[in-house]
Amino acid sequence: MRINERTLVAVVHSRQTPVDKSGWLYKRGDLNRSFQKRWCVLKGNLFYYFDKKTDREPLGLIILEGCRLELAELETEKFAFKIDFGGGTGAPDGLYLGANQSAQNSGGQQMRTYILGTDSQQDMESWMKALSCASYDYLKMIVAELQTRLDDINKLQDSRLQRQRDSASGASGSGGHLSARSNPFDTEALDLMDVRPGASIIGQSSADNCIQFTRRAFAEIHEFHGIKFREYIQQNRDKHKPNVI
Repeated sequence: MRINERTLVAVVHSRQTPVDKSGWLYKRGDLNRSFQKRWCVLKGNLFYYFDKKTDREPLGLIILEGCRLELAELETEKFAFKIDFGGGTGAPDGLYLGANQSAQNSGGQQMRTYILGTDSQQDMESWMKALSCASYDYLKMIVAELQTRLDDINKLQDSRLQRQRDSASGASGSGGHLSARSNPFDTEALDLMDVRPGASIIGQSSADNCIQFTRRAFAEIHEFHGIKFREYIQQNRDKHKPNVI
């Protein structure tokens, strides 16, 4: 694979591509095997490292494709991890651009492992997480997972809308067969405590000599029956009056 080194270097300074993570790391040297402090910048799947934070030209670039991130368990000097392009993954796409070197790939020229270290366990975990999520393959997997979730949500919403339509259509279809319901307390109801002789029940003629029960005020009921009782008492008094000659 051919690659334009100048284009890749220009990406690190471009404001159009955001920085995913940056900070100081310790990188084990290629010739000098001690850890050397490097300013590192991660943009997408491009991992740059500089001698100084203000440098324009990076010392190297690692394209994070076809690699694995693992703990460097044999390292005791730092909280270390490694970026491994070996491991039998089958023609990985990881590239390395070092100082005064042309692009090299793992298709037969170079398969290497980069060892990086931090000053704390927290920083190591943070960097490992950021680097492991930077590859294009990882992004494809995330997109596929999100698409699956979106499809599930759409199916759930469609099912819910269909149930609502079915419910609405069932209610409208049976609406004509339902009898109207009324509150019995909204109209005058039969009241057994209120009797008016000679009246007829609703639906019957007055010839049936029935009575109708209607709701009236207590004072009216009291006055109506009081008249009857007073007439009855007066009649009894008249019957029992002694005859005065």
